[in-house]
Amino acid sequence: MQPGKILKILMSGFGAAGTTFLLQVVLSHSLSIESFGFYAASNSLLSIIGPLASVGISGLFLRRACVTPEETDSYLITALRSLVITTILSFAITSVLLSRSNGNSVVATCLASFYFPTAGQYLLIAYFQAKERFNLVSIFQSVLPVGRLLAVLVFLIFTSTMQSVAFALLMAHVLTLGIIFIIGKKYIVLPSFNLFSGFGNTFKFIRESVYYSLNGTLNVAQIQISTIVSILLFGSASSAMYSSANTLLAACYILPNLIFGTYFLPKYHKLDAQGALDKLPIKHGAIAFVMGIVLAAIVIGGADILVSYIYPDSFTESTYLLQVLSVSLPFRFFSTALGASILSEINIRKKLIASVTAITFQIGAVFIFSSYGIRFLAVSYVASEFVIAILYYAIFSSQYNKIKLRPLSE
Repeated sequence: MQPGKILKILMSGFGAAGTTFLLQVVLSHSLSIESFGFYAASNSLLSIIGPLASVGISGLFLRRACVTPEETDSYLITALRSLVITTILSFAITSVLLSRSNGNSVVATCLASFYFPTAGQYLLIAYFQAKERFNLVSIFQSVLPVGRLLAVLVFLIFTSTMQSVAFALLMAHVLTLGIIFIIGKKYIVLPSFNLFSGFGNTFKFIRESVYYSLNGTLNVAQIQISTIVSILLFGSASSAMYSSANTLLAACYILPNLIFGTYFLPKYHKLDAQGALDKLPIKHGAIAFVMGIVLAAIVIGGADILVSYIYPDSFTESTYLLQVLSVSLPFRFFSTALGASILSEINIRKKLIASVTAITFQIGAVFIFSSYGIRFLAVSYVASEFVIAILYYAIFSSQYNKIKLRPLSE
């Protein structure tokens, strides 16, 4: 382990997440609570569909590049062609969905343009992860969120409507896509190729990446689904409350996501290919679990101060929601470590079944106990995180044959 590289990744990751969080805080103060609720729900939808456009392709590319590094450039070209197709499809689908929800097709199109720079960002992050060039990983983690925040701040000087925010985000997406392209071209030298040829291999790559795409979507869905459910069951104001607490909770996930999903993931892939993964993820998971307990205690104790300091006075309900959601932190930290280690062709289907099981449990509990109000959304989320941690542990133990499950009669 190289502490210097991990520190750089953490600094850029926290910086990127911090700007995303700051953008939400700025909008919560600038927009009406109904407009902010729509923005929060739209953001959740983008976060859920986004992995279908790019995370799966980038994840499969990273896996292949780590297992057979001599084929990295070939895989990168195929991944680029794949992203052209999936990004355009996701953009079109999301534009229609948001337009029907909001009634404003221009706003919907502007928000959905988020997919284009995101696709480039994810792919280049995966490329430099495989190369273990974490300085460049740090750069690509920060470009898009910083650009979005700066653009919105500039536009809010003149007007504070949902339309102006959407236009600001569109400008940010166009500019950051250009920056990502320029930086990527500087550091990656590929042989000349036609982006719009070789679709036989491209469609095969897309098909093989579907499981990775679903994995990314389900991971985000487990976090974001409650925000979408809240607007359906309780309205925009409740969605704004839950989204605010959920954003603070998601900020706590940055630490394990960066350590295990960014730094250790390519190392897990390479160790797995060599048959040398052994019990390392279990040890990492145990350490992460303890870190989650400590962080949960801090958040629960400081939730009242944190929410009242950051959000308007009308967001007081977010304090209780955040305290309940924080109980999930030890389970999420533990499952993040194990989840990275089982992200392979052998285990990906089992991992998806585990995620679907947890989300189904979460949604079912929400609708069955909806009479208890928005607070039960937080309770159902904590329960789903516990379920996913147990299932990931069972998958890892079964695959690497480190723990033998005995019948209850024994």
